[in-house]
Amino acid sequence: MADRLNRYNLAREGAAKQQMAYDLAVRYYQASCYGDCWFLTHYYSSVMDSARSWEKDFAAETVKYLNVAKRSDDLQLRYHSVYALAFMPVDKWAEFEYDGKVILYPHSAQYEALYELSLFAMAYPNVVDEYTRRCDVLKRYEYYLP
Repeated sequence: MADRLNRYNLAREGAAKQQMAYDLAVRYYQASCYGDCWFLTHYYSSVMDSARSWEKDFAAETVKYLNVAKRSDDLQLRYHSVYALAFMPVDKWAEFEYDGKVILYPHSAQYEALYELSLFAMAYPNVVDEYTRRCDVLKRYEYYLP
């Protein structure tokens, strides 16, 4: 990981650095409390856990690198980055209560990321795969748009 970070820090701006940012984001997400590696390194912890004060916040690092990668000219890399940001559960976009009431959080990071994914899907329908077009989370988000 240290080698990847060093190569990223030394890379010039452009496509190669954006791809490195995406690769770093994937690894940071897996090491975060939302990824598969968390359970392996913090036995008995769950996805409801968070970074402790003395630990690096891998989820925040993931967001940082995905925001670099989403500026790529490579549409596939942009798509994967925007999609990943939309499903980062760090700052939820809405709460769905048992009585059918919905509370939207339009200033949340996930709300803004879902909006960006929605715009991307409309602008580049042939880049976005069928799985994303049929995604119930995205459809629900679009249903509640003003």
